[in-house]
Amino acid sequence: MATLYRSARIFDGSDRLRDGHAVLVEGGRIARVAPEGEFAGFAGDVEDCAGQALLPGLIDCHMHLMLTGGPDQLGPVTTLPAATMALHGLKAAQSALMGGITTLRDVGGYRFIEMSVRDAINRGDLVGPTILCSGHIIVMTGGHAGKIGREADGPDELVKAVREQIKGGADLIKLMATGGVATASSDPSAAEFTEAEIAAACAEAKRRNRRIAAHAHGAGGIRNAVLGGVTSIEHGKFLDEETVALMVRHGVYLVPTLSVGHWTLQNRHRGTIPAHIVEKTEWARERHRESLRMFHAAGGKIAMGTDAGTQYNMHGDSAFELALMVEAGLPAADVLRSATSAAADLLGLSDRGRIAEGHVADLLLVAGDPLDDIRAAGLAANHRLVVKRGVVVKRS
Repeated sequence: MATLYRSARIFDGSDRLRDGHAVLVEGGRIARVAPEGEFAGFAGDVEDCAGQALLPGLIDCHMHLMLTGGPDQLGPVTTLPAATMALHGLKAAQSALMGGITTLRDVGGYRFIEMSVRDAINRGDLVGPTILCSGHIIVMTGGHAGKIGREADGPDELVKAVREQIKGGADLIKLMATGGVATASSDPSAAEFTEAEIAAACAEAKRRNRRIAAHAHGAGGIRNAVLGGVTSIEHGKFLDEETVALMVRHGVYLVPTLSVGHWTLQNRHRGTIPAHIVEKTEWARERHRESLRMFHAAGGKIAMGTDAGTQYNMHGDSAFELALMVEAGLPAADVLRSATSAAADLLGLSDRGRIAEGHVADLLLVAGDPLDDIRAAGLAANHRLVVKRGVVVKRS
């Protein structure tokens, strides 16, 4: 059955909102985008979207389906049975979908459990967003998040670790290039892997047609990652002008993940978040936003990601990252692109992230104009329809 979405303002993922057009969806894909007059006499289902904006479904490029959003990030994932974690991962993925996320990238799972969730959803057995998975994070011995990561040292061992993740079903590879916030003994500004180690991992990943995401806060570790050949820098809290220029020159994306810091500080009064996480978050928060503004001003490529699953950073709240990016100083149109077309380009999904003929019909209908007020898209309460492959999965 074909469905016509009419009378909406259309943000196609790359250009400004367009009026006077309608979108025809058929067979799970966008069959036609044209002036409304072309569809006079259409006899199929019609969604009247007057006063609302139609966007591509949002894409979250940085999630952890195995993390629960509780104050103890890593405890549940390492102690609960695999079946329990698989059910949690399914709930997390479906919560993300109900929050407007039609595609997500899991950048650090555990024992490949998240891949069972990915496969069931991607086959169509269960309802959920399209999912890409990295498998285990690859970390240096004693490095950040080693509790759930695959420890490796030296170029040869990193090559083996990459191969293990691909054997397990990884769609991409995730490396820890610097320390992090959640590990008490770790310095987020300090580099961990060397450039040579990262280069070896990237060469093997690219040989197997996999992209590489690098957790990296400090400039030194970011430089190692960029020169080593990664596709994206996750977080990027402590960028400087030289590192920004290097990233732009190499076409490396920034996935800023402002949500994790926001929700940590919003919930510090609870007294449940470990003190070292709160302290490091307070130390880095404004520098993080400055880095994002610097990268944007330099023309860098930005893709939306949230780090959902970390403390009080829930999987259904991803869209709020859009509001945080605008609050940090980015234009609303660029922020919307970061969560649609730019995110799809980072993930290598050529038929997602845009409202264009032939693309998968993953759509989000929101109340109001997100270019005037980003909260139209950034608050799930303002989402009127979530459409996955042409099927309405949420109606509000």
